[in-house]
Amino acid sequence: MAEPPQVIEFLSAVGGGISGLHVHTAVSHLASLGRGGAAQMIDLPSAFFPALDSSIIRSWGEFLLVNVNIHPKSRENKAQGQEPEPSVKWECRTMPSKEEKRQRAVPKFGSFQPKPTPEPEAGPASGEARKPVQDRHGDPGGEFKRRHDDCERDRGRREKHRDSGRERERHGAFLDRDDERRRRRHEKDGERRRSRSRDRNRERERDRQRDRGRDWGREKRRDGERHDNSREDSAQPRSSVKPAPAALTINDNFFIDKKGDPLLFRYGGNDRSKIPAYYRSGNGKILGSRGHLILHRDGPRDLFSLSFSREGLGSAFRDKVLLSRIQRTKSRRIRASTKPPPPPTEEFIPLAPSKKRKRGQDSPGPDSGEDQQPDYRSIYGKAKPPASDSESDGSENDGEGSAEGTKELSSAKTESIRLTRHLRSSPADVSAWLELMSLQESLFAEDIGHPRPRTDNETKALAELKLSLYQEALGHLPSSSLSAQRDTLILGMMTTGLKIWDDKTAAKKWESLPQKYDATPDSSFELWRARLNWEMSRVGSCTVEKIRDMLTAKLKALSKELSGPEEGSSMETCRQIVYVFVRLTRLLQDAGYVERAVASWQVLLEMTFSRPSTASSPGSFEEFWESEVARFGEAGAKGWADFEAGGGDDMPPDPKFDPGDTLDRQHCKDPYQLWVATERKRAEKSRMPARTLDEGIDEDPFRVVMWGDIKDFVVWFPAELLDVAKQLVLGGFAVFVGVPSTCGEEVAKKRRHDPFLAATGQAFRPWEINKREEMESVDVDLSKPPPEFGQQGGDMAVSPELLFTKEGWFKCLDSWDKTHLPGGPLDLQWVLGTLKRLVMDYQREELAEVYLAMEWLNGDPKSTKKVAKGLLKQYSTSMGLYNAYALIEWANNNPGLAFKVLDSATNLPGSQLLWNTRVWLHLQSSQNDLALTALCRSVDPDANPSLPPSPALLLKAKSHFSTVRDFSLSSGQLETVISHAESLLLLEYLSSTSPNPEPTSPNQGNITAALSTIPSLTSEFQSRSLQHSHHLARLLQTASRLLYFHATAGPHRPTFLLTHLTTYLKLFPSNTIFLSLLAWAQPPLLINDPVRSFLQDVALPPKHDCLSTRRWAIMYEVNNGTAHSTKAAFETALTESEDVCKGSAELWRGYVKFCAAVANKEVRRGGKGVFYRGIANCSWDKELYLTAFDEGVMGMNSGEELRAVVGTLVGKGVRVGVDLEEFLIKLRDGG
Repeated sequence: MAEPPQVIEFLSAVGGGISGLHVHTAVSHLASLGRGGAAQMIDLPSAFFPALDSSIIRSWGEFLLVNVNIHPKSRENKAQGQEPEPSVKWECRTMPSKEEKRQRAVPKFGSFQPKPTPEPEAGPASGEARKPVQDRHGDPGGEFKRRHDDCERDRGRREKHRDSGRERERHGAFLDRDDERRRRRHEKDGERRRSRSRDRNRERERDRQRDRGRDWGREKRRDGERHDNSREDSAQPRSSVKPAPAALTINDNFFIDKKGDPLLFRYGGNDRSKIPAYYRSGNGKILGSRGHLILHRDGPRDLFSLSFSREGLGSAFRDKVLLSRIQRTKSRRIRASTKPPPPPTEEFIPLAPSKKRKRGQDSPGPDSGEDQQPDYRSIYGKAKPPASDSESDGSENDGEGSAEGTKELSSAKTESIRLTRHLRSSPADVSAWLELMSLQESLFAEDIGHPRPRTDNETKALAELKLSLYQEALGHLPSSSLSAQRDTLILGMMTTGLKIWDDKTAAKKWESLPQKYDATPDSSFELWRARLNWEMSRVGSCTVEKIRDMLTAKLKALSKELSGPEEGSSMETCRQIVYVFVRLTRLLQDAGYVERAVASWQVLLEMTFSRPSTASSPGSFEEFWESEVARFGEAGAKGWADFEAGGGDDMPPDPKFDPGDTLDRQHCKDPYQLWVATERKRAEKSRMPARTLDEGIDEDPFRVVMWGDIKDFVVWFPAELLDVAKQLVLGGFAVFVGVPSTCGEEVAKKRRHDPFLAATGQAFRPWEINKREEMESVDVDLSKPPPEFGQQGGDMAVSPELLFTKEGWFKCLDSWDKTHLPGGPLDLQWVLGTLKRLVMDYQREELAEVYLAMEWLNGDPKSTKKVAKGLLKQYSTSMGLYNAYALIEWANNNPGLAFKVLDSATNLPGSQLLWNTRVWLHLQSSQNDLALTALCRSVDPDANPSLPPSPALLLKAKSHFSTVRDFSLSSGQLETVISHAESLLLLEYLSSTSPNPEPTSPNQGNITAALSTIPSLTSEFQSRSLQHSHHLARLLQTASRLLYFHATAGPHRPTFLLTHLTTYLKLFPSNTIFLSLLAWAQPPLLINDPVRSFLQDVALPPKHDCLSTRRWAIMYEVNNGTAHSTKAAFETALTESEDVCKGSAELWRGYVKFCAAVANKEVRRGGKGVFYRGIANCSWDKELYLTAFDEGVMGMNSGEELRAVVGTLVGKGVRVGVDLEEFLIKLRDGG
């Protein structure tokens, strides 16, 4: 009998990590070990069957013989009617070559007789079992002995052939003796060389087997082995059947994995350090489908997915393999069921008959039909016993398949099923369609199963799914439906389709809207806005003039609608007009036409706030503008009304002189960088419109703004809508100049999230990466650094502590030079002058605190004090101004004056805000006893401040704060609610004696009791649908401020902070204050970053995604991640969040500057591509073009490339103050 084959135990997991690649690697390894026909046995789990399709087996069949054998125990289980064990044996024997087939001799019948049992030999003197020499030297399984026997047989065969040849030569007289002697000598030399070669091969094989035997171990035999192969027992005689060789241990090529790798989908690929090197043959083609399906690399990650489109692959009907399979497939008849249809209450329609018995039936009757179990004579075999409860529970090793079958449907899937059934009966329900489309994000995330960013193909697949739903909804919508419902569906269809369609297809879709859906972009404002955003992202056809004409035409169309019969529609029209006007002026500002943008706002402010009572149209305003008197925001301006009242005799301001441009050649020798410096200096002089009498402005025709240049931008509000328009214009002006607005919080929030209008982020400096490197140096203090307090442009509720603080807490406003680019697009004095005139001359008290904060941050303390006293004189009952003045004096290190200001207004009504400020000032000075006394004095002014409050007074204060808070909430006075809720929060922190599980020092209070007052009030806000109001956000910001104070004043548990901050973030996911504190509070050296997890799961999904959160996420990676993680954050923001970030020129500029500043060469090389992508999406932004000329950016040093950039800038209609070619000629000539 032949030697038994070598057995290799290969155990692998039943999980998601198994694929045909693992099996192919294993079999290839076995084939390399089993050359010469030696069979190899592999124990594989049954989960390999899904990975082994017919195409892979056919490819193996070219060089392997594959047999499947079930273990004996599996056959026994199957015979007993049980499920066989999930393990099978695969026997793989390499096919012999043609030469080996010719050399094999036909065995005789006697060779099949069993060999006699050899006599047992005496063991060694040491008493161990006698083993072959090769086994003792590390030859497992007798591999060396078999090879040695094969070599001996081959040698005998060759010697026999040589002897027969010699005999023939002796009897052949025709051979010459000399030839015979030479032939013999040649044969001897050849035999000697072959012998030496065999000896060398034998020694190398022995060394290889010895090394392999040392690494391999003896593994425990599987249950069900038929023979015990132990060779250790010397007393047992040898059997006629040789024992099976010992199993190999797990080595580097094979490993046990019972669950699969859960990180494959998260990180997008295998761990290269643990996967053998391999390559995919066929250029990505799939076996079994020639040219129909391909595999391709998706981005920088090693992800492989099926090709989304069939570009370049031809039609699927040309795939001969697929068509041949279709022709071979036999058709089957499906007989209609006689059973009644299932009731509509069931969640699904079963495709197979139910096998469950009804209650009360001990055995199936003759009429049980499909509920009857198979008979023993049935072709389906014996009936399987029902699984017990213990078996149905399963174990961890049973895989996830059984768990998925019994898992309940998620809430998203349940809701999707309900909406689908509802739409079958009511297909015209637009709200149900929209709700179903909003569920697709959650359903898609559940199908992925792992929290990871979606690939491009997955994003397109989701967009296609939504697009089909929108088209289906529009098809079911009757012609008599409301136009608003139809416009909503069309808007969703177009915004979703723009993610899939190319430029030509999208243009055709926009043009076909009137014919197909009887709708035009002008019929819906949101649809028009989507069309405008799309036009601005088309690099081929977008120009500043074209976009300006679109905005101007929309302004004229909306102005005609102001005379509508309904008040609500007119108010909405005013809001739309202000939005379009802000978009128009921001476009002019970004394109370099700052004078026209400022002039347009001067005209709008004059017509809205300084309109003469006799003016009924803007016709007479031309005379005021052409007179060139001081205009709105300029020094000495009196206004249009005063000009009309005085008969137009006012004189214009004195002319100004422009000295021209001076070239600083010492600091900048590069001519292109010198041109950029000159261009920026010219733009700095062009912040305000010039007069015709000014000198030095002849070279630039855009410096003087005539009435004909801006008359198309004029907006005239009717007198009956003037009060509403004033409030909207103030909010629009705050967005334009980039200051926080306290008027129209909801409208201002939407404009902050608009990428075309968002203010510049104060803390958004991704190119300042040296800051983190300095903090990581050995000389820096190892104490925990504070969070990033600069949050200009962030998403937060504006409050006094955010406006008037310099250090120790967040701020939503900072000095002008920190929040704007060097030189700035707007003139600071004009902004301050405009705010002053609005507050002082036109009594706009809602802007008083913002104006005072701007004066304080950009002026000196003396001038600020003068401005504050002037405001308090005009608004003597404003608690906000008293509070702001006190905070300013505290920040200027004047605590005595700060408390004096607070004491002067505590007797006025509504002064609880001032008491709360006093408490915070005492807390910052570590005077907790004085803080508690101040709270009690707000309830009882007669309390003795030198004595600690009595328990009765504390109980009275607590009852007062709770009562006023609840009553104000019922009456809708939300400002009073927030102030008294803050007082109750501070009182519990300073006076509560309830058990506190948190660590506490003498400088800290009871943080647990304090924060316990927040959930009840939050529930009250939610019950009144106010859970997203800025008042609740202010209260939660106050609670987070107390959390931060408690953590910095003494010991604390980071988990406690993380728990409460996560709760607040679930209500306001885009609040950058909560995000910054969450990043600050997390413990260091965590494996799973809770900040990244929260961003991925809560803050960055499409429902809550916004520009401020994306900017914060990028800066988090700059400070805590690597260059690659920061680049990934940029890419995710600009690709996945197209509607949110793609039109943000600030984000593209930051990306380009980051690529230029980072030390990673791979990221730096991609800077040029990032620049051109930014130009394609923001072709109107002048500053983005100029970043190409900065030193070190993208390596664009050639003059041709830089000239091409300037040519594109001019071709798009962006303003250029200094002609590049003329400048270079003048510089070359020494001018």
